[in-house]
Amino acid sequence: MTRRLLAVGCLLALAVATVAGLAVAHGNHATAHPQTSANGTVVVEQAFLTEPGYLVVRADDNGTPGRVLGHRALERGLHTGATVRIDQSEWDAIDGNATVWTVLHADDGDGEFDPDDDDLLLWFDQPAGERVALGKRSGTAHVVTGSGVTETDGELLVERVALPDRGHVVVHERENGSLGRPRGSQALDAGTHTGVRVPVDLSGNRSSWPALSVAVHTDDGDGEFDDDDPVVRVAGEPVAIPVGAVGPTSGPSTVEVNTPAGGNADGTGPTTDAGTNGTGETPADTVTEPTPTTSSDGSGFGVVAVVVAVVALSLAAARCT
Repeated sequence: MTRRLLAVGCLLALAVATVAGLAVAHGNHATAHPQTSANGTVVVEQAFLTEPGYLVVRADDNGTPGRVLGHRALERGLHTGATVRIDQSEWDAIDGNATVWTVLHADDGDGEFDPDDDDLLLWFDQPAGERVALGKRSGTAHVVTGSGVTETDGELLVERVALPDRGHVVVHERENGSLGRPRGSQALDAGTHTGVRVPVDLSGNRSSWPALSVAVHTDDGDGEFDDDDPVVRVAGEPVAIPVGAVGPTSGPSTVEVNTPAGGNADGTGPTTDAGTNGTGETPADTVTEPTPTTSSDGSGFGVVAVVVAVVALSLAAARCT
């Protein structure tokens, strides 16, 4: 009987360890990259909450989240392209470039945001969020994409991109964290566009296909993308985000873009559709519950989760011997 109870206990320990490892993979996080804004709206490419809470923009205080600049409530689950508006008085005080934090806070249950009561969420003992270079400009520039390039169609789906002037959304090779040579581009007018499909050159050895980034460039006036079309930068950093590596299983994200219904992320008016529903409308905020898969952008169960699960399993197994 004792051995049987011990065996049952070991099985339960293994199950708990496995679930714990998988839960770690979908911890709270918010991902954002350099961008410009015309009215204080900050775009977060991806946010995941294990419980209802808040997406908060905070000032940078010597490398840590400082005072609250703006916030919005978010439901539990995965959000893509969520936007947060900086309070007008705080936005008026910003001149040129600023560094802000986009972080997540828990809700204490009263449905009202209070930074003293609604705790800052953590990810591996660090704030669940990012330090972001934000430029105050007359035109908005950002990019949101949650997919890789499919080997079959050779295209990258950019869920949403904003350009301050007529220019190009460009897929680059990613070399040591920097933008490398271009692999494809799509010319676009100034403004916000959704569902942009960018053709990507997949020539070369399949085993050496690179990781990619998507960047926003302005046009030099000839309408053709070339070396004379500069990437939009904020404090020296390009307005660009990494995407998944090329592969046969990569494909467009099924997560809808989270933007306010009836207008651009920067609040300037309706978006233009570049290849999805043809309506010219931006979909209302949506939430996608987590699924236990690995996605091309790394939002699924990743290496860290596997390591955690393996360690937990090993410890549990050791206790059973």
